[in-house]
Amino acid sequence: MFRIDRKGRASVFLQNDLLKGTLDIPDFLNDVGMSAVEWVEGNQLIIAMADGSLVRVPVKHPEKAQEVKLSAPLGSPTAGMRLLKDGSVAAVSSGLLTGKPAQIQRVVPRDGWKKATVKVTDTVEDPVTSDVTAGPDGTTYALSGGLADLLAGKPNDGFSLTPVKTD
Repeated sequence: MFRIDRKGRASVFLQNDLLKGTLDIPDFLNDVGMSAVEWVEGNQLIIAMADGSLVRVPVKHPEKAQEVKLSAPLGSPTAGMRLLKDGSVAAVSSGLLTGKPAQIQRVVPRDGWKKATVKVTDTVEDPVTSDVTAGPDGTTYALSGGLADLLAGKPNDGFSLTPVKTD
């Protein structure tokens, strides 16, 4: 993981086996690792790994990175995250490997993000959903950019936003 300073210069921020890619997407990508990052309270980065795990990185001491102990793994591949107002995170898992609807999961931290509780709050029919984003008045939307069509060699005519529940 790299840090980019205000002048655009890159330096190594963290090099750790916790960030090693382990998920293979047949006929597309191998060794997929980090898939999303959120900055959270306590000056920490929460990194979603494509395999459904989370890594907690203290910004001032990245060498102290550790895996977050989850009550259940996130759906895999984890595709995106959004920080919610209460400090929890909404995550979306892509159904790219299963063809099943994408899952929206709420991740509620405990003990400074050393542990977290995971629960499914919604699904999105488009299995290849790629992120979650903020909407008006605190709402959350799932984003699909038409990756399934692209992978099937079909033209892509845009993207879709679907409102989702996060609690």
